[in-house]
Amino acid sequence: MKAIIAINRKIASLIFFLFFSTLFISACSSGGSGGKPGQPSTKFPNIDNPGSTSSSGSSSAGSSSSSSGSVVTEEEVAIAITELALNAIESYDGPQIDPPTEGIAASNVALLNSIPASASRTSETVKPGPCGGQIKTVTTVTMPDRLGVIFPYTTNSESTYSNYCSGNHLINGKFWLDGEYTSESSYTMTWSYDYTFTSKTTNDAHRYKYSQYCVTQNNNTTCEDGTWYRSTYGSSYRLHNSSVTKSSSNTYEISGSVVISDSRTNTYTLTAKNLSLCDNGRLGTGTIELTLNGSLYMRIEFTSCGEFTYYADGNSWVYSY
Repeated sequence: MKAIIAINRKIASLIFFLFFSTLFISACSSGGSGGKPGQPSTKFPNIDNPGSTSSSGSSSAGSSSSSSGSVVTEEEVAIAITELALNAIESYDGPQIDPPTEGIAASNVALLNSIPASASRTSETVKPGPCGGQIKTVTTVTMPDRLGVIFPYTTNSESTYSNYCSGNHLINGKFWLDGEYTSESSYTMTWSYDYTFTSKTTNDAHRYKYSQYCVTQNNNTTCEDGTWYRSTYGSSYRLHNSSVTKSSSNTYEISGSVVISDSRTNTYTLTAKNLSLCDNGRLGTGTIELTLNGSLYMRIEFTSCGEFTYYADGNSWVYSY
């Protein structure tokens, strides 16, 4: 996939993460898409146990996947992988822009330095843009309720960009950071953003959705990056290590790995062929296939700019949007 970011994201995010972690540890030590869910479905794998299945009928409108092993509807998965494909294409076609991820690190130093051991606090800060607009950041740090105990602790930050002016672009959207620390040398970090960049000179707008999941064990860090989608019910879908190619006829092919609701046990393989974009920004032709453990799990066929047909477990449904 063509890089949409002009800096090395993995190196930059790792530096940012270590900076964030170091500040917190030192402080503690010194201070003591819309859609219509609910279509009938038959069987869907238990997200945390791919060997089992669970039944869900038309009454499962509110069901969603989670780490506890509940199920998601086929319709939700179909919508999610369609959105992931669109995100990947948008990232491929868009201009290279540095992600404005400096908001959280720059705005929360005071909070991190003020937290004593055995405390949880929430801070809200506002950072003005160099030429207008602002970033509003809310950060919560939660530690064990035992005096002198630091680990495990979690950090959660959300930054909202409101017409944030940076160079030649206005930026609107959100940035999220979630960290879970089990020790000083072992932790996980997920950061995601959903930004719209609008050029002040041409008024062209491009939307980017990017995420990175990093695991550090005994100071050894591995990361996966890609795009993401969060369903109406809060389920998370991530397309990692994807590649996009564009043909001379302006159709796209995509391949990558899909992880549902941050489960590390089930990884699906996504393959998309002959995808074309409509004037309304949706997909008009092509197919997307999702396989699990080498077996076809779901297939989506796009026949118009307003609907698609998806097939799973021997059944098919039409989804209109």
